Parts: sequence; structure tokens; C-alpha cells
Amino acid sequence: MLTGQWVHVECQLTSAFHTRRQGYANLWKCAPFVLGSTLRGALLTALITTAYDDLAIQNKDYKTQGPAAPFFTAPLRAYFTFGRFEKNVETQMESHARIAVERGHGSVAEGALLSVEAVKAGTPFEFEVLLPGDDGTLAQTVLDAVALMSEVTSLGSLRSLGMGQFVVQDSAVATLDTYTQKFHVPPVDKSLNIYWKTPYVLAAGKTPWTGNTTVLAQQLHSELQQLLQALAPGLRPPVFERVDTRIKPDFVGRWSFENGARENRLVAWPGSAFTAHVAEPGDWDAALRLAQVFGWGEWAEWGFGRWAWEVAAEHAS
Repeated sequence: MLTGQWVHVECQLTSAFHTRRQGYANLWKCAPFVLGSTLRGALLTALITTAYDDLAIQNKDYKTQGPAAPFFTAPLRAYFTFGRFEKNVETQMESHARIAVERGHGSVAEGALLSVEAVKAGTPFEFEVLLPGDDGTLAQTVLDAVALMSEVTSLGSLRSLGMGQFVVQDSAVATLDTYTQKFHVPPVDKSLNIYWKTPYVLAAGKTPWTGNTTVLAQQLHSELQQLLQALAPGLRPPVFERVDTRIKPDFVGRWSFENGARENRLVAWPGSAFTAHVAEPGDWDAALRLAQVFGWGEWAEWGFGRWAWEVAAEHAS
């Protein structure tokens, strides 16, 4: 049994929300979710601005001491899911017109009229914070910070225009074991179907993604092995011969609290599918349950790499 706590949070937008998915000449598309890193950033902003003085913030003491320090430890003590809107949110987005301005000199940019796609005010969303090994102490810190989040920060892009405001409507804590029981492991088979529910990181930084089926098989094995070493040392991940893919490639960026800079990744967009051909099952049930709960691959601690082995209706084709 995996020890720890699970914090569930329910919120509602009080203004339109935008987070950039794709940018065209006169259109900014909006992703249909709130990144887990955005939610972590909002929680840390609430925690840091209320628990530390200006000098401590300037010296970044919050990384090593006080209530925010557990969010910067290795191995990780807190995993954030994406903020999930209702399933049909993409069909209900609204469009906002704005004038694009050149940052350098404040003049109107070429092709100045811009249409910004956004999730409507009043839309509910929910997310979880998973705290492996926690005895309830860190869960209480999360609850305290969640209660302050909407008072000190907003979410997504264009916050200076009033977008991304929200209220926290409810929060609750349960054991992590209760949460893991929500997930069902596929039967051992010669192949494993993976349907991505949130983006899966294919390649990082300057590392090219070749699409090689055996390289991707090694990548999936290595990523799962790293997760198991952090959460359940001794468990053996499955070994895959090759991975066939049907992907919708895209790029996703996030702001890094650790590096103080924006980071971008090539991802397989939700609805992409992998078929991993199994060479050795390893500790199949336990390993794949943890991969479902905590995500698979890079940035899983911020909600990336969530998957299902049965195709969801909204992803079926």
C-alpha cells in the first residue's frame, strides 16, 4: 500500500481564462486545461508571499527553509495534476479581440487586431495534489495555501488584462491509497495500449525526436524505472521491444520556478496513442498503477503523461 495524502480542489473561473496552445498571425488558440505547473506556481506564490518577508524572498530562502521548502526537494514530495475543465469545454470557448502592441516601443504591432480564444468565466475546474509519504503535515500546508490562492494570484496568460481570476469552492483530503484505487490496471498482454489524456513529453530542449520505435520503447522503460525508484524501490518496470505511435505533435511551454525561465517541450497531444509491445512484464500491476496515478515521463510531476489503457469516448476516432 502506498502511504501519503491526496488533496482534491474544486474551483470556478470568475473571469475568462487563456493559456496559449498555438499562436497564429491573428489568433491565439487556448489549451483546454490548466497546466499543473501553473497551479503549483499559484500555490507557491500564495505560500511564499504570505509566509516569507522580502529579504527571504529575495534570497530565495523559501527553497531550503519554511513551509515552501518541501516543494523544492528531491525526491519529489508533491505531484500536481492538470486543472480539468468539463469534457466539452473546447466547443464552448469564446473569442476576445485585443490590440497587439510591440513591447519594445509601445506602438501598435503589424496585424494589430488579435483574436484570443478563452474558456468562459463561470466554468468549473478541479485538480489534485498527490503527496507520497506525507503524514498529513504537508497536506495541511497545501490546504492553507489553496485557501489563499485566488486572493493573491490568477492563472494563465493575459493576467494583466484581468484574465484567469478564480475562486476556490471546496477542498478535501484523503489517503493516497484511496486515490490509487480509482485506477484499474490492464491485464498482462503482449502489447499495452496507451491513450494519452494529457500531453506526453516526446523530447526535451535541443534533443531531437526521431520517432524510432525501439528508442521510444527504451525511453518509456527508463522513465517508468525512474518513477519506481522514487516511489517504490525494488519494483521492476515492464520492458518493451518497440512502440508504435499515432500522435498529434505539438509544443507546450511552462515557466520554471526553479530556473526562472520558460521551458518548451515537443509533446504528443491528448488523443495520441501508443502501442507498446511487451518483452518482459516486470511487476506489471504495481508498476502500471503507479504510472497511471503519477504520470509517465518528463514533467509528470506537473500533470503531464496521464494516460488510460481503454480509449475514452472523447478520444475515439
